[in-house]
Amino acid sequence: MNQVRHIINSFIKKDLALEKLEKIDFEGRKIFKSFALAHIGTAKILIDLQDKQAKYFIKAKLNTYKNFKKKLIGILIELGLLKRIKIKVPKNIGLIFLSNRIKLFDFKGKFIYTIDHKNNHIKKSYSLLKKNKIEIPELKFKKQYILEKLLFPNEEIKEEEIIKIFRILFKLYKKTFKKESQKEFIRLINKSYNYNLKEILGHIKKLPTYSSVIVHGDFCRPNIVKKREKYYLIDIENTRRALILEDFIRFFESEYNHTKKINKRIFNSLKNMFKRELLIPKKEFNRLVLIQLEIMKKRKNLLFRKKIIEILK
Repeated sequence: MNQVRHIINSFIKKDLALEKLEKIDFEGRKIFKSFALAHIGTAKILIDLQDKQAKYFIKAKLNTYKNFKKKLIGILIELGLLKRIKIKVPKNIGLIFLSNRIKLFDFKGKFIYTIDHKNNHIKKSYSLLKKNKIEIPELKFKKQYILEKLLFPNEEIKEEEIIKIFRILFKLYKKTFKKESQKEFIRLINKSYNYNLKEILGHIKKLPTYSSVIVHGDFCRPNIVKKREKYYLIDIENTRRALILEDFIRFFESEYNHTKKINKRIFNSLKNMFKRELLIPKKEFNRLVLIQLEIMKKRKNLLFRKKIIEILK
């Protein structure tokens, strides 16, 4: 029954998103184009199979992790064995992402159009990251959408580069590190995560100090772009003040979801970096990990939680 409801809701959301897209004024003529429809998790992707760059881009995204399901979608795209859908969009659009926000990719003009109800928050995030000299693509804020510079083609990110990339975040953490009172710390958890504190109050009371930083908010491999040996962070709509280990835990959760592995060497190297750069000793670090895992429990990733707790022992 739940599965049927999920499928029905999925189609309703898709129709509403397409309806919203049709109404957007992109300051130019729109034409009807045929797209192939693929489902990846909760997102829907529309691909113009005549656009070689769109196909290359989505295949590179699908191959970010060694994931059989995503590789299979890549094969279906290559063979053209996907359902077709027609929609009115600007002429050069080759790829559309439909999820909680809508993204349209223009590979000729090298732009991404983003339609998102969080526009004002993204504007604040953009200013915040620019102020702290974090590399992000250039954004222009229009009335109905955001215009983002498309960094494409981008280079593959290798395992040994992950620590290097985390140093970008540590630069942000050190600049925005803030000591909090216990009361402020609890208020921050309520505001940032909308979480019932009962489960973690014991851990909070045992912390020797309380602190927060500005986090990316969705730090994972697909949200890092490498271009000419520089790293850029994208998808910044969840950037805000939050708990110090949010990006760290989210990164490893994303890695585990796609590979069913956690790289212990990288995990421990970053743990040491938190100790060295932000003066977080082992006991405090472990307790902060448990707090972050408990907050994220509603994501129901029990095997990931178990693996992380094993590494901490």
